[in-house]
Amino acid sequence: SERGIDRVRFQTSPAGAGTWTDACEDTSAPYACDWDSAGVAGGLRDVRATAVDQAGYQRTSTVLARLFDNTLPVAGLSDPGIIRGTKLLTATGTDALSGLASVSIAYRPAGGSWTTLCSGLISPQICALDSTTLADGPHELRARATDAVGNQHEVTLTRTVDNTAPTASITVPAGVTGTITVPVTADDG
Repeated sequence: SERGIDRVRFQTSPAGAGTWTDACEDTSAPYACDWDSAGVAGGLRDVRATAVDQAGYQRTSTVLARLFDNTLPVAGLSDPGIIRGTKLLTATGTDALSGLASVSIAYRPAGGSWTTLCSGLISPQICALDSTTLADGPHELRARATDAVGNQHEVTLTRTVDNTAPTASITVPAGVTGTITVPVTADDG
């Protein structure tokens, strides 16, 4: 006769080791549980579920190998210095476990909203920022690397956009003879 399921135990083990550790248990259908895998070393792990009925009989599922990746990818952004005109920006990304899904470059006025400049699967990403459409002043640049399981790492830099030429003026008195001092004023905002 049918005894009914009492609980389902979920377990993990390093791939092929057979040293099972309880991850969590659930006592009601549909049997599932949240398991924080943050403390698990990255790489392949075996996972399985064991159903236990009310009489204590057990049946274990097929073992499945799954990739655990709690490691952030690495992102990099080249320093463009002061930005004027059109400037090429270069971002890099790498990921050793699940692989790189995307690398993107974005910009914003300091404290404003991000605008994505370019994004793709290839590292490095190189794109041109036309700063003539931006106001002079501080802007943030961001490189973001995302791996195949959604882990993200980003690097930000704050750099100055300066597309305004400095000003200068000179005052020379009329009828100059001998040595004189000539006042000059200059400003670069």
